[in-house]
Order: sequence, then structure tokens, then C-alpha cells
Amino acid sequence: MTRISASQFFWLLFAGRLSNCLLLPSESLHALSVPDLLAVTALNALVLLVVWLPTRWAYRHGGVHFSMPVRVGYALLALFVLYLDVLQFGSFAARTVKTEFSVDLLTAALVVVGLLGAMYGLEVIGRAATVIAAVGLLILFTFVLLLLPHMQSLCFPPATFSGFANVLSHTVRELPRTAEVAILVVLYPSVKEKTGRAYGWFIGMTAVLTLSVCVVTTGVLGAYAGETAYPFYTAVTAASPYVELAAAVLWLGTFFVRVVLFGTVYLEQIRRLLGERACWPAVGLGAAALIGMVLVSENGGPWRWLTYLYIGALVLFAVAVPLMARKRRNV
Repeated sequence: MTRISASQFFWLLFAGRLSNCLLLPSESLHALSVPDLLAVTALNALVLLVVWLPTRWAYRHGGVHFSMPVRVGYALLALFVLYLDVLQFGSFAARTVKTEFSVDLLTAALVVVGLLGAMYGLEVIGRAATVIAAVGLLILFTFVLLLLPHMQSLCFPPATFSGFANVLSHTVRELPRTAEVAILVVLYPSVKEKTGRAYGWFIGMTAVLTLSVCVVTTGVLGAYAGETAYPFYTAVTAASPYVELAAAVLWLGTFFVRVVLFGTVYLEQIRRLLGERACWPAVGLGAAALIGMVLVSENGGPWRWLTYLYIGALVLFAVAVPLMARKRRNV
């Protein structure tokens, strides 16, 4: 896997959060009281820091040994995360694409192109992600500014704290939206500089961005935020009908970065296990598997158990594997 700079590492991680902010569903953080929202955001940032510590510790004490089962596990994990992303992509597209163009065809095309783009390595997508994420951040910031004049204090629920149990429940529900933390141990040796500062910026920017989007959406929509599938997107497009193209650019660009990032992790494991020649068949098999699984999935049915499955995968691949697969230094 080619090496990238710490700034490219940050933008690769951050691009996914831009897409997730646009696609935050109604059952997410919208319409929480401000104290609850602040508590969930702070706890989520703490969790993101904690799950990074095993990887940092392992690489400071000898690195990680990627055995064949570990590589197979990370390849399957990358496909699983892509499956979740493609499911969400299709759900969002079905509600927002207003043309006769087939959503399934659009989804399949992005999956195939994304996996083909992963063939070029992490350095190429790192450079592209820097541009895409920077433009996406500017678009998202513009959306927030656009909604500020439409906010009303009466839309916010009473500023009361509902308790730690509710905060913990929402924090757990938000974890799958930051799937990049599950592949940190794979990305870590590909970064030229130290990753600590870049990852810290990722956690901080993620917290600020999510908090801003949720506060603004609640201030504009109020209780209606719980009745629409994607509240922030609904609020933005209702405030100005001319921003749909910008929203599409943000959505498609950041989703493409996610596909290429996880596709790169998937192909790198295949390359290390079976050699360079296996990558082309792996692209075809991976694309066919993703498209096939999405087509046979019931609309909205598997989300609950998939969320629990992802949290288990997060604990395994972000915490347990770096600790168990750490290389032992010779004394």
C-alpha cells in the first residue's frame, strides 16, 4: 500500500463524516435537548479516542502482525462496511432522486467505479480526497449559514438533561457512522508522519460538524425533524431550491471517497494474500457481492441487527485485533 501524508489521512477519514452529516436520519441526534446533544457529542468523541489507543499502542510497541486470518477478516470487514454504505446510499437516492434514472443502476455504477479507483492505491485517493473533502466542507458550511436565519428558539425542546442512559443509547447508535475507526490499524503504517494530531483534528472536526448540523436542523424544523427521513437535507432543500445540485455534489463525492477507501483496504488484503494478479478478479467479485447483497436486502429490514453486528466488528477489529496481533520485540 502506497504511503500518504498525515493531512491526507485526515481528509480520508473526514470525507465520510461530511456525507454522514447530510444523511443523518430522523432517529439520530435531531430534536435532542441541547444538554443531551452536547453530552452525546462529547461521549462520542471520547469513544473515538479510546478505540484508537490500541492501534497507537501496538505500533509503538513493535507493530501488528497481519496473519492470513487477520487479513481475511479485514477484507471481509471492508466489504461489510461498504455494504452498509451502499444500503444507505440506495435508501437516500430512492427518496431524493427525482429523475427516471434507475437508482439501482446509479448505485452499481458507483460501486464498480469506486472499486476500480481503489486499484490506483491509497496515495491517489488521498490526493483526491483532499480536494473532494475540502469542497464538501465548504458546501456544508454554506448550508449551515443558509439555515441560520430560519432558526427559531421555540423549535428547541426544553434544555433539560434526560440522563446518562439516554445519552449512552444515542452514542452507541451513532458509532456505526464513523466506520473508518475499524480500519485504523490497516491505515496506520501507510501514513508517513505521526497520526496523532491528524486523528485529533478528525475527532474535533467531527464533533463540531455533527453538533452544528444537529443544532441548526432542530432550530429550523423542531419536532418535524423526527417525521422526515433525512432532516438536514429536507431543511436545506426547503430553505432554497437551488442547492440540490450542491447537495448532490457533496453526497456523491464523499460517498465515492468512502467506496475507494474501503475498496483499497479490501484489495490490499487480497494483494497480500493472493498476489497482484488476484486484484482484478477481486474487483469483479467484490462488486458483484455488494450489488447482489443490496438487491436481496429487504428495504429497511436489516438495519437493527446490522448495527449490532457492526459494533461487534468495531470492538474486534479496532480494539481486540491490534492488541492480540501485536508483534513482540526481541529482547
